[in-house]
Amino acid sequence: MKDAALLGFVIQQPFSSTQRMKLIRGLLLEKSSMVLCSTYDDRPSKLFDGIHHARIAISISQKSLKAKQSKVYVTPYEKWYKEERECLFQLLPYSVSKQHETLGCFPKISSSIESEIIDKIIACEHKFSDLISDKKTEHNIYYKITGVGHWFTITARPPKFLRQGKESSSTRENLISFSDKKTRDKALAVLNSSLFYWFYQVRTNCRDFNPSDYKTFPIPSSLNKEDLSRLSNELCGALDSSSSYINVNHSQTGEIQIEQFKPREQNPSLTKSIAS
Repeated sequence: MKDAALLGFVIQQPFSSTQRMKLIRGLLLEKSSMVLCSTYDDRPSKLFDGIHHARIAISISQKSLKAKQSKVYVTPYEKWYKEERECLFQLLPYSVSKQHETLGCFPKISSSIESEIIDKIIACEHKFSDLISDKKTEHNIYYKITGVGHWFTITARPPKFLRQGKESSSTRENLISFSDKKTRDKALAVLNSSLFYWFYQVRTNCRDFNPSDYKTFPIPSSLNKEDLSRLSNELCGALDSSSSYINVNHSQTGEIQIEQFKPREQNPSLTKSIAS
């Protein structure tokens, strides 16, 4: 390619964030004066019909033989309805990325305000991993390891799972243990906060929920003084009251009943307590 030539490609959305794509992102940054990266969900609508899990990233870069530091422009994780498709690209809110080296990804943000929020988060002294027990205990949080959509399913008890009418467990489920109930309640509030979900979307593939996604989440030292048990209990009650069963039929395992939750926007105090 000639100097100043443009390179554009459409690729799976994890290009912007995963560790295995770090080499490609690094090459673009090294050889380009400018990189633009926009990302697109496949719900409620998607860019290309007929493709399952069509989560997409579009990258446009300009080659430079003299570039010392590439400028990076990013968008939030775009979600839209079919009726908005015609004007989707014209309305893309590109924003300057300042934390792609620190975060190790092209962050999905829409404004300088979100960039400032990231700065505040990564300046926190501790990590979520500081709350976790290195041994299994009776104080646990349960979560799905994949299939993250518009919100998490993170609960203080394992969601009910029936296989042909008998109690069982899902292979897509995992747990985190804590030394005591108070710490567990605090952790449950953190993981169910809109702040955590937003930061998860900023820096991950937005589908899988890996241990590194929560262990590395920064938390302030002031959280040690907070007692979030009341909020956690309210959250558990709200989740339980929203639960229902969905029936799934598999050719190999037969009929399965899965408990699902419909978490709506929770008490703003969850995020306020974590961000303060």
